[in-house]
Amino acid sequence: MVGDQEESGRPVQAFASPSRHWPPSSHNLLSSDTGHERKPPLAQGWSLRGAPGGAHGGGAVRSRLKPRVSRVVRCYMNGSSWPSHSLLVFAVALVASGCAQDEGESLHQRWDSAGIEIVESRLPLWEEDEGWTIEEEPLVDLGGPGGPPEAQFYIVTGTVVLPDGRIVVGHRGTNELVFFGPDGTFLEAHAGEGGGPGEFWGLYRLWLLQPDSLLVYDELERRVSIFDARGTFIRSWNPRHPDDEGVWISPISLAGDGSAIFGTRPEGWEIPRGASKDSLVFHRFDRDGNHLDSLGLFPWRESYRSTPRKTGTYSSRSWFSGLPFGRRSRISPFQGGFLVGRSEGYEIEIYSAQGNLLRLIRRPVPNRPVTTADISALKQDWLEDEVEEGMQSEFNRWVADMEFPETMPPYGRILGDQEGNLWVWDYSPPGNPVSRATVFDPEGRMLGAVDTPPVRAVFQIGAGFLLAFTRDEMDVEHVQVFRLHR
Repeated sequence: MVGDQEESGRPVQAFASPSRHWPPSSHNLLSSDTGHERKPPLAQGWSLRGAPGGAHGGGAVRSRLKPRVSRVVRCYMNGSSWPSHSLLVFAVALVASGCAQDEGESLHQRWDSAGIEIVESRLPLWEEDEGWTIEEEPLVDLGGPGGPPEAQFYIVTGTVVLPDGRIVVGHRGTNELVFFGPDGTFLEAHAGEGGGPGEFWGLYRLWLLQPDSLLVYDELERRVSIFDARGTFIRSWNPRHPDDEGVWISPISLAGDGSAIFGTRPEGWEIPRGASKDSLVFHRFDRDGNHLDSLGLFPWRESYRSTPRKTGTYSSRSWFSGLPFGRRSRISPFQGGFLVGRSEGYEIEIYSAQGNLLRLIRRPVPNRPVTTADISALKQDWLEDEVEEGMQSEFNRWVADMEFPETMPPYGRILGDQEGNLWVWDYSPPGNPVSRATVFDPEGRMLGAVDTPPVRAVFQIGAGFLLAFTRDEMDVEHVQVFRLHR
């Protein structure tokens, strides 16, 4: 559910239509899930074009990444530096070491370690007058008073933009896939409540399965359903643990090749008392539900479980939740594989679909400390929530005994866009909208920061748009499309 995704950081689909226009260019809709994969292009160099009629006017605009001369040129390899006594010596050392140094005053270090590329950015490539912008007012706003009844949402579980510009919303309230035109006009609804083929009891996740199919997960039936671009049901399958069908298994993300990643608890896992961090074993399935491989153990999230108190013959309840300001892994499709952000330091891991670690993207920035004011504000917000009758005193003790980390995570949501760039949002405490993201190019270099709308979740970033979910001051759910100018 989106409300869960807002605070849990569960991954969403990140690829979109290649068009820089809104709505995206029309394509011939494939009649079924063809299995063809459209992978996001890897940049062969920068040619940033403005959307016609947008901030850059009509037609193409030359790249704004201006060539610059480095003041200091230094390549780092396993912690040691290579001094450039001469251009020739430096060039030979650069090639021999496998290192690369970007031109520009911005400091981007790149080196290899055991076959893994590491890219560290200290300063952005964009200058002050450069960068991308997102318009403040949405192009499309689904939800709220005045809209069609089909856009009165209650628990949006996902939303995608199809290649022809139609918007599909996974609506848990009705267990339907609701289709809207590029202008927000209601078109049709598919699926619905039930246990039959193409129906849902608990519509939980919605992803765009490239090029234009829909993958939907029903958490109550524990079933994956595939639909084509017209909303026609194609097939379904139940993800199974390869060794034990009774083991709990839950959807995590898609990989860039269209395979689906699910997670299971490691054998013998139990919830310990106090603060702890659990892990999941990732398993990969193909489009037909066949188990492809196990990707290994990945850290998942920090949580807190209270210790029950016993008074006479009465024992209090044990409360359990995610740890406030705790670390939580962020997973998202990216290029041909997937991203993992462990939230320890400012580092993003890039994996192939088969689970091979290919690249680390880093920024040497400290984590923000958790202050007394942060904790007080969070506790006050909790205490204002409605608590089950008779449980207020126990809840108050649980809040008072809560253990908090010393620092906040280095970032919040991470997402790859259709052009192969990585977006990393600043961290914000649970329930607070985030409105600033740092963008890294397909090679892992930091481009700069982009101010984004203060929404609750971003589901998709196209070449010229951003698809988001938010709530208004009346807590009404909205699905919105914003224009992105590159």
